[in-house]
Amino acid sequence: MWFIYLLPVFFVVTKLTRPLPPLAIWALAAALEMMHIGTGWTVIDEFCAALVISIPAICLRLRVRAVRSCAGRPVLALAGLALWA
Repeated sequence: MWFIYLLPVFFVVTKLTRPLPPLAIWALAAALEMMHIGTGWTVIDEFCAALVISIPAICLRLRVRAVRSCAGRPVLALAGLALWA
């Protein structure tokens, strides 16, 4: 259940990194994960290890909103899914 107390931390980091390009955020997260940071503080250690896992959700938020906006138009939604596939 380590992710429960990290959710607010991810939320704050997501808000603070909005202006940055997604590739820069991912590179930083990958570097933090590869460093295997071990401070002894679970929040910091798990954040550095798990940020790279949450980056796709952060970077794909606009695409998810676009798909959600097609909920009332099934033909458009199916066309978008077919294009994606």
